[in-house]
Amino acid sequence: MSSTPTHPWAPPARHHVRRDDDFVGPSPRFQGVADFQRRRDLPVYAKIQIGTTHENPDIPYLPDLPKIAKKYVALRDTGVRGMMTCWNFGNMPSLGTETAGEFTWAPQPAEVADGLRRVALRNFGPKVADEVVAAWQKLSEAHEDFPSSIPVMYTGPVSRGPAFLLIFDQINRSFPHSWLLDKDIEGDLLNWVSPFTPEQVLECYRSEADKATEAIALLDAALDKVEGDDHRRLARETAVARFHVVQTLSAANVVDFLLMRNAFYAAEEAAKKRELLDKIEAICRAEAENAASALPLLDADSRLGWHGEAYGYMIDRRLVEEKLARLEQLLSERLPQERAALGA
Repeated sequence: MSSTPTHPWAPPARHHVRRDDDFVGPSPRFQGVADFQRRRDLPVYAKIQIGTTHENPDIPYLPDLPKIAKKYVALRDTGVRGMMTCWNFGNMPSLGTETAGEFTWAPQPAEVADGLRRVALRNFGPKVADEVVAAWQKLSEAHEDFPSSIPVMYTGPVSRGPAFLLIFDQINRSFPHSWLLDKDIEGDLLNWVSPFTPEQVLECYRSEADKATEAIALLDAALDKVEGDDHRRLARETAVARFHVVQTLSAANVVDFLLMRNAFYAAEEAAKKRELLDKIEAICRAEAENAASALPLLDADSRLGWHGEAYGYMIDRRLVEEKLARLEQLLSERLPQERAALGA
């Protein structure tokens, strides 16, 4: 790796860089400030966060490495001379920070895929480097479906995921904060989805989870081809992506459950209520299976479930087991009681 750091990059003749997509940037707001600086012959600096943010604060890095690489290319092409590359969380040494390091130094890799392959090669060996990069690209494409907005990120259920409780009674409480270790973590109001509808957020969560699951299948296939330390490291990083899918599926199930529950309370005909109870039961069973799949992942990797800003675990074995017990109570007691109340 060259010893020439990012800041000596000379700005190109044109600073208005064509973006690959709105996720990478530079944003129009940043570009305006950068142009303001240059008109005064002042250097341009950027603040970025490369590990994770409130889309999912409980993993060491978002499984979206291609966008980290693309962001560093955009920083170069925008003429950025220095950066603050951290915040109060999302800075855990990881594949995310390693990818950032790969693209920090001049000369950058000629292509994004080249730099990503170097990271894969160092960590998992030559047998599967190309397959891993292909899986990373699919994970990145999956994450584009995340319904990104401040309300969704800061109040949505992803941060608690498989520990987020499903509440059958209408308690009319807002969700717990995604950045605080709230003691009361029961919530049932879908008032955090702006500017989307709950149905749109549900669709986005399910789409991201489905696409990411396809990417994990590629990583699992690669796992079968490596041994020793390469296998151990790839298994550990595949588990990060797998845990992210568990959280996303849980978030989808939370929204789906509450939509069906609210429809149940609003329905007047017994037949419609029975139909909705069947859907609610199916969601609960699916979520019980999904949440239980988080337990071996949590046991194997202490990084998972840890919230670096709240400085504590938002997801751990105890919280997941509590949720599973509540789900069992719903399935074995409450839902049968509701059916019995409707009569034959």
